[in-house]
Amino acid sequence: MATVTTEQVHKGTVILHNNAPWVVTSTQFFNPGKGQALYRYRIKNLQTGQTLEQTYKSGEKLEATEVQHRKAQFLYTSGEQYTFMDLESYEQFELGKDIIGDDKGYLKEGLECHLLFFQENPVALRLPPKVALKVVSTPPGVKGDTASGGTKPAELETGITIQVPLYINEEEAVRVNTETGEFSERASEK
Repeated sequence: MATVTTEQVHKGTVILHNNAPWVVTSTQFFNPGKGQALYRYRIKNLQTGQTLEQTYKSGEKLEATEVQHRKAQFLYTSGEQYTFMDLESYEQFELGKDIIGDDKGYLKEGLECHLLFFQENPVALRLPPKVALKVVSTPPGVKGDTASGGTKPAELETGITIQVPLYINEEEAVRVNTETGEFSERASEK
């Protein structure tokens, strides 16, 4: 077991909480201005699926637990199961929609990511920081229309909708930040 500070914990980190392994599914940093900065983590029990929100003071130490990270490729979805292939052994693994959660909006066939294994079982998914997805539907941008902050909604090939700049058109590929769900930049691939 390794000790980590709250600053080192990010989405996908597995920590021990009440002697059980929990994966961090989201992180928030708060600096109230008065007093010490805080980190709020949404964590999910890898054995029971239970989720909690935990708050820790900045600099607090947590126990990180042993997990294996394996490079994998997303293959396909079948009902509520998502199938991945280990890129070294070519073994296939299935993760349920409860484990994938909101990350399903970033999964497209062929995407390389990492699977987290605890006691030889796949328990979590770690996406790359940015993924390239094609815009399938977006209204045309009108020059001078900045009442909406210079952005417009765009539906992507995986079904999620994000805000993109006015200059983005249908059939273009964009990079999306998987941590925030926000537009990052144009992508050259389609």
